Amino acid sequence: PLSTTPKQKWQDEAWRYYDESPELRYGIQYLSNAMSRVNLYAARYSDDGQSIVRLPPDHPASIRLQQFGGGPGGQAQILSRSAQNLGVAGIGFLIGELTEDGMEEWTLYSADDVRVHTEGTGESATRVTQVRDSAPNPSTTATAEWRNLDPEATVVAMWRPHARHVYQPDSPVRAALAALGELDRLNERIAADAMSR
Repeated sequence: PLSTTPKQKWQDEAWRYYDESPELRYGIQYLSNAMSRVNLYAARYSDDGQSIVRLPPDHPASIRLQQFGGGPGGQAQILSRSAQNLGVAGIGFLIGELTEDGMEEWTLYSADDVRVHTEGTGESATRVTQVRDSAPNPSTTATAEWRNLDPEATVVAMWRPHARHVYQPDSPVRAALAALGELDRLNERIAADAMSR
């Protein structure tokens, strides 16, 4: 189960430190780069269930996987962004849509860039209804542009569940927020001392 409000307060702080703390940025980027090097392939369990057997390239599952994300380059980008979102905020949304020419397009969105709507009860009661593809323009009064998501779009909510509350996302950065705050204040003090000399 996923919380009906995937965006949590602590995530704004986590993203701020990701943007401003070089130590945190380096660590998350290291994981992101490592994930981008993962090669996906279709496989099945062996008959005895003890090993993984790679499917041949002409198998329908292999062909389908090669098309996912536009191929290996797009898959690397998706895996990289998933590491960033799970590492910082503990959640991301992988959304697949059909383009006007009938091609599949997959994008990984942060919780900041999706709007969730809840109606009724049950598994399908909570769903992503809008996504944000563009940022607000600071030079104008234009706000971020939200667009309605096709009801037929495929939405995969990926999140690292909290050990205590499985419906809430969690991340390593969440546990480090206090230490990151101390580091931030220490850096401000050093800068202030340097300026006063």
